[in-house]
Amino acid sequence: MSASTLLLIVSLSASRNLRNLFVRRNALILKCDYRHHNLELDVGAIEWIQANSKSYEKMTREVATLIGQWDWKPLTDAKFKEISNLKKAY
Repeated sequence: MSASTLLLIVSLSASRNLRNLFVRRNALILKCDYRHHNLELDVGAIEWIQANSKSYEKMTREVATLIGQWDWKPLTDAKFKEISNLKKAY
């Protein structure tokens, strides 16, 4: 998944009470491919995606802020596997 896709998912879901977000760090690609989503975004949103999809630190900070979990971060493969064995996907 690209960082821009993750930012779009979180920004569009933030107002809908997104509670749990489990993402493998090794599955994230620092890439800004928002154009492939066929969304009409304003200039500010495009600039925000471009600025925050090129760095793990910036992307992590923005996701954490949007979901209101200040300690959120992408998971290691081992931690993701551990959690995915405990929780059912919806």
